[in-house]
Amino acid sequence: MPLDPAFGYWALQVARALLWVADLLGEAFGETISYGSRREREEAWADGRTAQVTSVVARAQYILVMPFHSMANFLCCHDEYVRPEVVLRRPNVCLFFVDEQRAVFCVGKEGQDLYDTK
Repeated sequence: MPLDPAFGYWALQVARALLWVADLLGEAFGETISYGSRREREEAWADGRTAQVTSVVARAQYILVMPFHSMANFLCCHDEYVRPEVVLRRPNVCLFFVDEQRAVFCVGKEGQDLYDTK
């Protein structure tokens, strides 16, 4: 029996709240799950690496036909910071959505050209 989408969404929100608390505590020690270490962030910004690469751990939507996307639908963990050109020049990366704070891109399989319509 499939789970109700609302249950999955609210379970994700609880997990995101726990991650927020972990990040808040981690910030005191200089290491967070969502953004990496304080030192890594400072070095990345000083070096021009302002694009953050994350892994999606979980995703859910409250209503499956929602006309918009939001980071509230995802639980992500930090991987690395890269230069924006790295994201923009790869053919296996495409824009997923834009909100008030960020532009979110999806990464396809290596070698996959997401812009090829064949």
